[in-house]
Amino acid sequence: MKTVRVRFLVAALFVIGFAAPSWPASQPANLREKPLPDEIPRSEMTKVPLRDAIRNLARQAELNYILDPALSGPWRSRDGKLVDEPKLIVQWRSLTAHEAIKKLLKDYHLEMVENPATSVARIIPAGKRVERKPADVVASHAEERMPLVVIDDLSLLAAITRLSGQAHLIPTLDAQISAVCFEAVFEQTVSFRWQNITASQALAALLDNYGLVLKLGPDGKSARICLEPETEVEVQKIVAARTPHSGVSGSPQTWPEEDLCHQLTSEAKPIRALTRVLKTPEEFSAGILYISCSAALRLDRLEDAGFLYYAAHIRSEFDKALFPPVGRGGDSPLVTLGVLQAQLGSRLSPALMAKPQLFARVSARVKSWKPRVLPGFEPGWDYSKKGNVKQAEGVMADTRQEIVSQLGDLSALLQNPAYFAAFKTAQDYNLRVPDESHRPTKEAYESACQVMEQVEKEKQVVGFAAAIKGGMAASDPQLPQPGQR
Repeated sequence: MKTVRVRFLVAALFVIGFAAPSWPASQPANLREKPLPDEIPRSEMTKVPLRDAIRNLARQAELNYILDPALSGPWRSRDGKLVDEPKLIVQWRSLTAHEAIKKLLKDYHLEMVENPATSVARIIPAGKRVERKPADVVASHAEERMPLVVIDDLSLLAAITRLSGQAHLIPTLDAQISAVCFEAVFEQTVSFRWQNITASQALAALLDNYGLVLKLGPDGKSARICLEPETEVEVQKIVAARTPHSGVSGSPQTWPEEDLCHQLTSEAKPIRALTRVLKTPEEFSAGILYISCSAALRLDRLEDAGFLYYAAHIRSEFDKALFPPVGRGGDSPLVTLGVLQAQLGSRLSPALMAKPQLFARVSARVKSWKPRVLPGFEPGWDYSKKGNVKQAEGVMADTRQEIVSQLGDLSALLQNPAYFAAFKTAQDYNLRVPDESHRPTKEAYESACQVMEQVEKEKQVVGFAAAIKGGMAASDPQLPQPGQR
């Protein structure tokens, strides 16, 4: 069973309710690694894998580099066949680290393409055409250089999201990216260690290496991630070459909802696919419900998006209990669903909370919704054994009751004119940048928080004031999550 396709508009977590990811703090000069001598008297390697040798020499040369996607994963020969990665047996004398790495690359038919704009060199197969174009994001604004950026075994999508947050950009994925290209490109695992680089440079280098283009919006904050046409063509060729054609329909490797997922994410206006989901939303997996929420947002169907978002919350708890996933840790599909939940919520929250009547309708729809399991249903992930339906319904009932209760409380609060006015002041204070003329003052913000707290005490319900008082003062209140009481 294929893992659920994570195809969604990626909103940066730092926008509201989440802090920007932190990087290692600058180290005092006397605590940093001492520079190695420029010339290495003797370098000897015995049965060292090629990529390990490149990494060690690059570290000595203080070189920021990234491997071309063709050089990641299982090692392949020049004709594309799987082979053992080369292991070095070498002895070099009186070479600098830069000279040694260049000689190593030449001996194994590799090249290094340096880019002063990003300060990150690409290591590519010899003969591959690479256009050294400075990415627009590099020159977007002045930034402080980070002493060290380490990404270790993250998906490309997660790495892009992290760097985008540090570069103060709000990324979204181009809706035209196909499901095949998404899986082949964005689900790749990436690792790198770069020094003395800005977040924008790091993001530009990463996008450039994987054939992606960043298109900045007019506000200078939103950024659409697109595939270069050449990248899409190349991916389709590679997938076709590496995928066995069994000719058997209904292969067990097919996810039953895959076609629907593709329609929701690949069409410019996926109205037909969204209508199909909304007709019987109780029949679809949590992944499809989240992806449908994203499609509804693109179509400005806010009420549908809010309903699908919370239905996906409940469905994920039900499916997790009924179909215990095999994957653990980073391989767990629940990590993917958690990212979908957080990032869709950060975009949905300010729009939905700004319309109390609409929010009340969402609450009513969620209250009357309950998932079903039809014959042949699959959750979208590998599971060992189907569990007990009654037990799964019990787990889901707790989550459902909690969400419905929270929605009801918040809906009642937002219907109160004084509370809603105070909430909007707090929201504007947190969502607007400090130099915007319409941003409320800190005094107005603190006064609004006091009003919210007073109304919550009077109604004896937990709302946004409690969250702010509990430590979320620097961020905008989020849509309620399971367990946030």
